[in-house]
Amino acid sequence: MILGLIIVKLLHSEDWLLASLWGGFWGIFPDYDLVLTRLGLIRHRGEASHSIGSSMVLTIVVAVLFRWFAVPYVGRLAVILAFLGTILHTAMDSLTKEGAKLMWPFSSDIYRGPFRYDSLILNGFLLALVAGAGFLLFAMI
Repeated sequence: MILGLIIVKLLHSEDWLLASLWGGFWGIFPDYDLVLTRLGLIRHRGEASHSIGSSMVLTIVVAVLFRWFAVPYVGRLAVILAFLGTILHTAMDSLTKEGAKLMWPFSSDIYRGPFRYDSLILNGFLLALVAGAGFLLFAMI
């Protein structure tokens, strides 16, 4: 949600509610694979949902859909947030012990960090980092 607000500020727009909703949606979107994992169809945090490749494919799909339905501003905002939200989610998941195939299709390596997904230290640090960046951006623009 904070990501959406930052993008709105950068685009000099007043659509803060729409941006925060889009930012929140795309920020959690990669975890759609949890449903498919329960069904036994794919592995959680695999290349289909947690990689640069999946973020690029999703961004192209979103761009085509919004172009198809001719919604220029919302489309531009959705495309930016789709890419940033999904790639930042994946990057943060790569900091956990389970890791993620962050660089797929360029590499099949699983990038791992030292943290648990529910780490108060990691989540607190990331929240402070994003909130601080948002505060600085709003103060500067």
